[in-house]
Amino acid sequence: MTTAFNQILTITKATGKLKADGIPASLIDQLSDEEKVQVEEILVKMVQTNDLTGIEALAALRTDKAVQTLKNRYDITNSDSILKIRLAKLLWEATSDPGYIMTILRDFKPKSHADKLTLISIYLELPPETVPNERYIDIIRHEDYQPMRFRAAKGLLYNLKILPHSTDVTFGDPLHNLLRKLSDNDPQTREAALREVKGL
Repeated sequence: MTTAFNQILTITKATGKLKADGIPASLIDQLSDEEKVQVEEILVKMVQTNDLTGIEALAALRTDKAVQTLKNRYDITNSDSILKIRLAKLLWEATSDPGYIMTILRDFKPKSHADKLTLISIYLELPPETVPNERYIDIIRHEDYQPMRFRAAKGLLYNLKILPHSTDVTFGDPLHNLLRKLSDNDPQTREAALREVKGL
């Protein structure tokens, strides 16, 4: 057995943070073909019993059975939940069906900080300009949670090609200062920064 297979088994049987963190999809590529069949059976059963620890890993298998299992779960998932959007992203990556992008971009207002960060992280993992500039600007203007505003500011700069998508910024960099102003707690500072962006 490969180390990756043993890691997956350990996580499926774990509790606490190890289980909550889920199964890294990167482990799938390290499995043998025989192990992938076994892992698929395990992960499908988990999803069918409402254990969603392995949905990212299941999606990474890219098999018809894996995709159909995720579709079945998607169909019965409450529309007003971050899980629906997580599943939509995985299914879009597996199928390229634009309908899933519509689900990701629908008007959804997450309540918890964790869900807000999950949503904006999904936005940033999509190809540039998939998320409209207006969506990022709305978050910058109206979102109370500063880390979400900061990530929305990055998304806006990605879309406008001011910040390369694969590039991060370091403290003190002019673009970092712009991101900081776009996510500032003072609404007037944010508005001034948006005007600055329009001038770039």
